[in-house]
Amino acid sequence: MLSGTILTGACDAGRDHPGAAAGATVYVLGGNAALSPSVIAAFSRARFHPLRLSGPNRFATAVAIADAIGPKAIFVATGVNFADALSAGPCRADAARRCSW
Repeated sequence: MLSGTILTGACDAGRDHPGAAAGATVYVLGGNAALSPSVIAAFSRARFHPLRLSGPNRFATAVAIADAIGPKAIFVATGVNFADALSAGPCRADAARRCSW
């Protein structure tokens, strides 16, 4: 499982982050359409090691992320519409709780 400081974009790359030491790996989630190459460059300039996890579409990107973090459990949503996975968010937040629809 990955852990560390969440950096939300290029504007965060230049700021000091406790626990995110120079040389730390920064996982960039999504392709160039989600986060431009300038984001990668900003993290590199801030002395982080950016590692992009992406695929040719959102489904392949989700698989790349899952492969990297090795989840113990997954929740499946269609992903066709933006809100498809939102209904599972509260259930997933409480991993001990079982949800069924």
